[in-house]
Amino acid sequence: MKSNKKIIYTLMLSYITLATNVFPIILSDNINEEILIPSLKTPNANYWSNFTYIHINNNWENLEGYNWLKGNGSYGNPYIIEDIVINASTSPTGSGIYIQNSQTAFFTIQNCTIVGAKSGLQDAGIKLENTRNGKIQKNNCSLNSRIGILLSSGA
Repeated sequence: MKSNKKIIYTLMLSYITLATNVFPIILSDNINEEILIPSLKTPNANYWSNFTYIHINNNWENLEGYNWLKGNGSYGNPYIIEDIVINASTSPTGSGIYIQNSQTAFFTIQNCTIVGAKSGLQDAGIKLENTRNGKIQKNNCSLNSRIGILLSSGA
């Protein structure tokens, strides 16, 4: 019986991950998020956790001293936000990673887990607004109230 629960639990997590990559979902209140959130973290010694949000408003240079940000923003050496776990439930922006007005810097967001983004129409796990030169790959944007990834012109 216990192995059946494990199979169902694994299938449920696979569905949630797949569904969030295709379209935004709203989860019902009967799913225990306290159980699901830790299982979304990939065991990796390089993971940074305890983030509530990252907000970049064309101010990449101000973040260059942080250990979790790699690169210099050039084409050959883009800024890389990688291996971060964010619970955005208390984010003042409503989103987990919010990058806006970044027109010249090259950047990549990869292998991050973002949960708990708020339920506003423009809130998302990852939100890029009025932004160019970005790449998003291999992220898990599950258990957000409305949207996993939002791309916006800002207009």
